[in-house]
Amino acid sequence: MKKIVFFCIPAHGHTNPTLGVVRELVARGHQVWYYSYELMREKIEATGANFVPCDQFDAEMRLTPKEAARVGKDLALSTKVLVDTTLALDEGVCRHMEELRPAAL
Repeated sequence: MKKIVFFCIPAHGHTNPTLGVVRELVARGHQVWYYSYELMREKIEATGANFVPCDQFDAEMRLTPKEAARVGKDLALSTKVLVDTTLALDEGVCRHMEELRPAAL
């Protein structure tokens, strides 16, 4: 049994295609941890994977309504949100990876 970790953008078009792979890995006896957002929890847990919530680190949650409306339309702002969120996740994810010592990310 291997330990495997998934990371994915919390959008249905990004997450849904990974779920069959995750389900099959779990069915083959692997332990899977999947980092995503509460929006995706039910789908991810239905595969048998361990859900790891990331919502609290999402830089988009700290945007003004005007800025939030620009995400996805403004490449510079969208990139900044993605980078800020990734940096906010860094310490906790690195610590978790040291504990898990996964075979695949």
